This record gives sequence, C-alpha cells and structure tokens, in this order.
Amino acid sequence: MSIELANEKWIKGSRKGLLGQFASTKGYSDLIAAARATEYPTLADFFEEGVTEQVADVRKELAKLAKASDNADVASTARALRRLAEGQEMIVITNGAS
Repeated sequence: MSIELANEKWIKGSRKGLLGQFASTKGYSDLIAAARATEYPTLADFFEEGVTEQVADVRKELAKLAKASDNADVASTARALRRLAEGQEMIVITNGAS
C-alpha cells in the first residue's frame, strides 16, 4: 500500500487535494521510527496525529532528518515528503482512500 500526502481540499472530499505518494507502508514505518529521536518533535507529532498546520517546521525537520540519516531509504522518503509539502498550509497523511 502506498502512503500519500494531501491537503485541506482532500479533507473536504476533493481528490484534487491528493498531492502524491511519498512512501510505501514499510518506508513510512521506517521514517516514523527515525523521527522518534528528540531532534524531531514537530515531525513526530505530525506522524502521530496524521495532520498538521506546522508545515514549515515539519519541512525543516524533514531536511534535518534526511541529512542526518544513515539509511538511504529514510533520507529519500524524507526528501520526497518535504517536496510534496512545499507551499502547503496544512498537510495530511493518507493512504489515498481514507
């Protein structure tokens, strides 16, 4: 299953709010595990809640995580998620169906 990023349009029922896939279920699980470190509190909160309006802080922490990670897949997933979140006011993690 793929994990996608969406915005407020998706919450209101529009598929136009789906911004794109950034990870497989395994890749997302690995990213969550990497974000549990104390340096990424906003990112960890985002993964726990599944939604955030703190997009700028999430993007900063994703950049930091991508740079610090020894795992190439985690770094790549963090960069993909950061790219999709650019310019958004609110972001939501979804499987594209629910």
